[in-house]
Amino acid sequence: MVCPLCNSVLEIEEGEEKGQDMYPDVRLRTRMFQIVVRVYFVAAILLEIALVVINSLTFSGTWWSVICGAAFLVLFFTLSFSVSNHNYGHMLKIAVETVIIVLFTLLVDVIIGYRGWSLTYAMPSVIILVDIAIIILMIANNLNWQSYLSLQLTMIVFSIVGIVLFFAGLIEKPLLTFISVLFSLLLFLGTVLIGDKRAKTELKRRFHV
Repeated sequence: MVCPLCNSVLEIEEGEEKGQDMYPDVRLRTRMFQIVVRVYFVAAILLEIALVVINSLTFSGTWWSVICGAAFLVLFFTLSFSVSNHNYGHMLKIAVETVIIVLFTLLVDVIIGYRGWSLTYAMPSVIILVDIAIIILMIANNLNWQSYLSLQLTMIVFSIVGIVLFFAGLIEKPLLTFISVLFSLLLFLGTVLIGDKRAKTELKRRFHV
């Protein structure tokens, strides 16, 4: 007896007929949150204009206002994605947020004078953190842990991108990149081996094999 929308425990009060709708109305809360997101968007635009003006008047070689604007944009996408009317699963949101964070760190790296730390350290670190988050989510959602296999495969693909960048000469110190690949692979293989039949069934269902 738990609401699938907000996970609140549902209780039947005295005098209510059995079978009556007991789901809480979350539409008002969603609309309020959407208004907050719109207010934030307008405020962020005004603040970014002010920061660009200040940055232009006090320019010392770095367009730090662009970094601030990118940070505002990342937060806006995060907030709007969470209240989107589309039925996006949380795993898709995690994957998209991973890409956004990596691109943001790359932008910061380029603006302050590219040194490669975004690809060498930030990208594999984000992948490892997501892998750890997957483990926590699998433990918390132990009845449906096999559904996280697709997200694990996504992290493997992201980590392999780092290997490709290494061979392309864009990453000079690949230790953390190889660790992220190994971590992602071990997590996936461990889940498949321990999960056995449920894991294999999930993979067959996902990829129609």
